[in-house]
Amino acid sequence: MIPRRRTLIGLIPPPTGLEVKIVEIQSTDDILLCVYNSCKDSVGYTANYANLFLKGNQDKEGKIDVDGVCGDIWDFMQEQWPYDPGMAETEYRQEGRSVRSIIYTIHPRKFDCKHYATFAYATLQALGIPCTFVLTSYDAIKPSPSHIYVAAFNTPEDMQKYIVGDKEVTAYIIDGTMPEYNEESKDMVTQRYIVNIKP
Repeated sequence: MIPRRRTLIGLIPPPTGLEVKIVEIQSTDDILLCVYNSCKDSVGYTANYANLFLKGNQDKEGKIDVDGVCGDIWDFMQEQWPYDPGMAETEYRQEGRSVRSIIYTIHPRKFDCKHYATFAYATLQALGIPCTFVLTSYDAIKPSPSHIYVAAFNTPEDMQKYIVGDKEVTAYIIDGTMPEYNEESKDMVTQRYIVNIKP
């Protein structure tokens, strides 16, 4: 079940304004540092709301339906901050935002992949669901990855298999810039990095 944004707002403090970090012309390392710091700023209060995404996605024994949780996170993000490529950040002004800064954002102006990835990753981490960042490039001329999204897994073992390139493992893809849940870009990937961070 998808929670209401106002419910989340009632469970976390408002942002201070210091949680927005601006970088011009981000490199892959800048993107990683940005999401790392944004997730780190979010530790301590994501647990206040994360359990809302378990509603309807947990059986009586406490087993979590990871696919259901991931689908609800993706649906929540699309409902609150639908992706509009025309409103995405330009390469000359890239902002990293903490989860509470993201949640308090009413209009999805200047939202991009970092913001969706930060929210999804921090929420999954708070629930103890194994997840990792995936960074990709689709440009042969500029092959350094500039896109980021999240892959989640049923078990830590599945995540490790995915990291080493096992194509058979089940991964649940949360990419807020895609038109469907559990969908990856069909563009040709020129580079791909899988990164697991612990804020």
